[in-house]
Amino acid sequence: MAEPPLLSLRAVSLRYGVQPLYQDLDLSLYPGERVALVGRNGSGKSSLFRLLSGVIEPDAGERIQRPGLRIALLEQEPDFTGFATLEAFMMAPLAAGDAALPAHQVAPLARLLQVDLTRSPRELSGGEKRRAALTRVLAYQPDVLLLDEPTNHLDIQAIEWLEHYLRSYPGTLITISHDRRFLSQITNRVFWLDGRQARRIPRGFAQFDDWLDNHLQSEAQALQKLTRKIAEETRWSVQGISARRRRNQGRLRALERLRAERRDRLMSRARVTLDAEDGERSSKRVFDAEGLKISLGDRVLLHPFDLRVKRGDRLGIIGPNGVGKSTLLKALINESDAGVTLDYRRLRRGKGLTPTWLDQNRQRLDLRKTLWETLADSGGDSILVQGRLRHVVAYARDFLFSKDQVKQPIASLSGGERNRLLLAKALANPSNLLILDEPTNDLDAETLDVLQDMLGTYEGTLLLVSHDRDFLDRIVTETLLLDGEGNAIAYAGGYQDMLAQRRANGLPDTPWVSLGSTGKGASTQSGPAPSHNTTKSASAAAQPSSRPVKRKPGFGLKEAVELRAVTKQMEALQANITRLEGLLAAPDFYTQDPDGFARAGTALTQAQQQLTRLEERWLALESLREEAAAEER
Repeated sequence: MAEPPLLSLRAVSLRYGVQPLYQDLDLSLYPGERVALVGRNGSGKSSLFRLLSGVIEPDAGERIQRPGLRIALLEQEPDFTGFATLEAFMMAPLAAGDAALPAHQVAPLARLLQVDLTRSPRELSGGEKRRAALTRVLAYQPDVLLLDEPTNHLDIQAIEWLEHYLRSYPGTLITISHDRRFLSQITNRVFWLDGRQARRIPRGFAQFDDWLDNHLQSEAQALQKLTRKIAEETRWSVQGISARRRRNQGRLRALERLRAERRDRLMSRARVTLDAEDGERSSKRVFDAEGLKISLGDRVLLHPFDLRVKRGDRLGIIGPNGVGKSTLLKALINESDAGVTLDYRRLRRGKGLTPTWLDQNRQRLDLRKTLWETLADSGGDSILVQGRLRHVVAYARDFLFSKDQVKQPIASLSGGERNRLLLAKALANPSNLLILDEPTNDLDAETLDVLQDMLGTYEGTLLLVSHDRDFLDRIVTETLLLDGEGNAIAYAGGYQDMLAQRRANGLPDTPWVSLGSTGKGASTQSGPAPSHNTTKSASAAAQPSSRPVKRKPGFGLKEAVELRAVTKQMEALQANITRLEGLLAAPDFYTQDPDGFARAGTALTQAQQQLTRLEERWLALESLREEAAAEER
């Protein structure tokens, strides 16, 4: 006999404002399940967590839980209000009627997660707050653990520690996360919020994409059948109305239901439209620094190192929280915070740089303003998007905001929707330098995919700070590791490429001290500690050098990574060109939408020109590869 569920929602309905989030939703959690909760931003994932934990009540339906069940919820934005110290926060009961947490449960986890219980919450960074909140819910030792974006603001060492901890966690787990690798490592089930319902997929997130592809293909076939049925019913309604004064009202209502069902299906499959138009081309050299040193007061964040960034480079910056990743970005574009000192032997910034900055803290959003006021901050009903006037509502629709949402205050948006709005704001301006500081926080998987596609065809220079290992592997061509001891070490390729190069040199995966350990490095490997006054390349990470290692021109790892990236970009561009050509070939496109026809024509020309440039670079890289292969033979 099957074991009964720990926690269930039955026929639950919930509205948020005028929008229904769920309708007659059924969902059950069973012992031992480790669930990834996925769905588009705004689909109600965080609200579902609050329902499951009992923080809020449904508008209809019921919540059923086993007697004595212990539930702990890590909220997306933990509330530290009223607590003078982290110790007071830790010891406070999680729910009304619970006892205070005993010190012997809190102290060991606090040490493992490097949480200082004597500190005030007001002093903490985003990553420190996240570790403190994690310590509290894990120390509670719940039967059901609900984690809402647990990896937000955590560095890679903390994420990998959390993965290891959760893999051996004895209770039931359900988590929301944008981090694909994290979800793939820890889950064995998926709940997919779709169309106000929750679908249960009896496999982990690692297999979710394959399942979804098959599901969407089947649904597309069903949608075609539905569309044909609508056409047949529409013909009947016209003929019936003209033939008879008395109509079959029930059949007309059924037709409207069919149309509503099709609208819901199409809306749930709509994709975010992201497009960052390249600005005027910058000079070939974007940043050229020698002996770059960054200090915060008396503390040296980065010892002197050399950095060169050329036009078109995609540089990923990684390292523990607090080592100066965001500070480095600001220093490069001459926007340093108060107290930061920048020293160098030489620092040259390229000419004609038009940067676009997306910060990690959403500091540029006024929660009292509406989406309309935020996008059209100069007033009126239009916004200049990449040199062309667009109506606010039309542009917001590209990012999946409805007409009603445009007039609502930003405070009513979910965290993911706010991040999507920041993307809309940032990408409206043409740029040749994109600076993205933790852009993946709170984004749903679908928007992440579209962002990756957009960055794949972006011709400008990209500087990216991220702890999302999968995102780094898909996007960057070079990784700059800040090791927490003031050193900057450059590696060709993404995160996995960096690991491979470090292992080939006998070094630990990461040079910083792992959470919960006293040894050096995140792995059991050992290696020489990097010098405080040097920058190291991937091929000589153990050899001190005051200048970058100069590689003999040829086909190395960096060129191999670039060749793969260029090949993927060409494939994406060719698919886009085919789509645009098909669109322009439609006989009634111009007569129905002349502006859209003109835009599609311009987009086709730009895509063809970009493909030509990429083909030239592909030929150059392929020639280098063939020469290197011939030399080896």
